[in-house]
Amino acid sequence: MASQFHLNPHPPLGKLLITLLFRAFGYTGGSSFDSGEPHPDFVPYVQMRRVQAVLGTLLVPVVFAACRALRLPEMAGIYILADLVDLTIKSQRQTRECLVIWFKHAVLLGVLPLTIYMLAFWQHFARQTNYTPQADHMGSEFNVRLNGSALQVQPPGIYNTSFVVIRANNYPFDYLN
Repeated sequence: MASQFHLNPHPPLGKLLITLLFRAFGYTGGSSFDSGEPHPDFVPYVQMRRVQAVLGTLLVPVVFAACRALRLPEMAGIYILADLVDLTIKSQRQTRECLVIWFKHAVLLGVLPLTIYMLAFWQHFARQTNYTPQADHMGSEFNVRLNGSALQVQPPGIYNTSFVVIRANNYPFDYLN
């Protein structure tokens, strides 16, 4: 919420949804949420947790209903490819009709989730505009765009008259051999 870079190995979609939920309840930041410490009075954590619990509970029936609406088998992830191959081989349908079915499944089970996943990462990195030391693990092209980064004083590109120094980060020596 402070737009600071935070190194986290988990995909950002859930964190973006929780941030949206925080903002919906009027929380705009200001607490570090230290472990073992009580939450400040201005943090509506009970309301936010209540909504998360309801949404988490509704996830199973919604996914089940979506799978039934798409006529997917119960173990869709395991059997979908086998079903499509079986449909293609055994059916008397024309090739074009089989290709349409394959295309629909590829879009619904591949392209659409991948697009949502990539958009979540794009939004995640677009919102992180302030430098923290954890950002040093990212590349210089990312760091040069962060407010407060030491790389901001350098030009973002290398030009014909540029002086280039290559250094190793996070090592006890300064220059590469």
